[in-house]
Amino acid sequence: MMDHKFVSLYKCDISSLLKPLILLEESSVLRFINDASAFGIGECWKGMGSTSSKVILCTLGTGFGSVFMDDLQPIIDRNDVPSEGCLWHLKFHQGIADEYFSTRWFVREYKKRTGRKISGAREIFHHTNDVVAQEIMNEFTDNLATFLGPWIQKFKADQLVFGGSIARSLQLFKPRLLEKFSGQGISIKVQESSLKEKAAIIGAAKILEEDCWNKVKNSLGK
Repeated sequence: MMDHKFVSLYKCDISSLLKPLILLEESSVLRFINDASAFGIGECWKGMGSTSSKVILCTLGTGFGSVFMDDLQPIIDRNDVPSEGCLWHLKFHQGIADEYFSTRWFVREYKKRTGRKISGAREIFHHTNDVVAQEIMNEFTDNLATFLGPWIQKFKADQLVFGGSIARSLQLFKPRLLEKFSGQGISIKVQESSLKEKAAIIGAAKILEEDCWNKVKNSLGK
């Protein structure tokens, strides 16, 4: 048996199940896209990524989402992007990237080092007078630069855009991040998403346009 929260939807035709619930006719079209890809399309269409051609976008929060965008197109299968066109599953240190660039890493590290429990990353970033919190913030930043640097270089990204709850504290770790990138010979614009939670909704709306969908659909994989 599959151990997954969506096990009850396995092999179900989601489109057919949704249409009567949202009062759509059977002939109506529903299009599906990964939430990180939708975030990237929205942000590169109407947000911070709109001024650059090649953008890496990462969402830092409950999990580590990512997408590589080239001219408003998510790149899933190309030799300058990782397997599946995302980063969360790649090996890093003693685990995978998702374990190091999400809220639970901050919670776990602070508990391990102090014995005290915190609710999330915000408590780390806004208590910089706490020596342990500062150490954890610096380690997170250094890890992020080490992990992202080679992919920025391989993709030849013009811009790096962060979304998610941790990105709200970007200005607190951006100077160190840029310094670490510079040490790798990387010069790149680093910005917080301007659309925030709206980016994925805007991106999902964009793929209802035929021109956009025809451009995007072949890059989404099978």
